[in-house]
Amino acid sequence: MSSQNDSVRQEQYNQEQQTSKELQDKYNDIIAYLTKSKNKNALTYKKMLIESQTHWEKYVANYCTLDAMPANETPRGSDSFYRECKIDKAKQRLTELNQQYADIKSTLGD
Repeated sequence: MSSQNDSVRQEQYNQEQQTSKELQDKYNDIIAYLTKSKNKNALTYKKMLIESQTHWEKYVANYCTLDAMPANETPRGSDSFYRECKIDKAKQRLTELNQQYADIKSTLGD
C-alpha cells in the first residue's frame, strides 16, 4: 500500500511540475511578446499581466490551503489536496492566459 501511495504522490508531483512549467512558459511567452511589441499599449498590457499573475499566485496559495475542499473529502492542507488544487487552478489559469494572449495579439496587431 505504501508503494502505491508513493506512486500516486510521485505522479501528482510530476503533473504539478509539468502544469507549472506550462503555465510559466505561457506567461513568459506573453511577456516576451509584449516586450518586443512596438505598440504603445503593450507596456500597459504587460503591467496588467504582471499584476494579475501576482494576484493569481497569492489567490492559489490561499485557496488551495484554506477554502476549496469539502469537509468529507481529503483533509485541507494535505499534500495530496494541495497538489491537486494547484494543478486544477494552474490549468484554469493557463486557459485564461491563452485567451488573454489571443486577445492581446488581436488588439495590438503585431
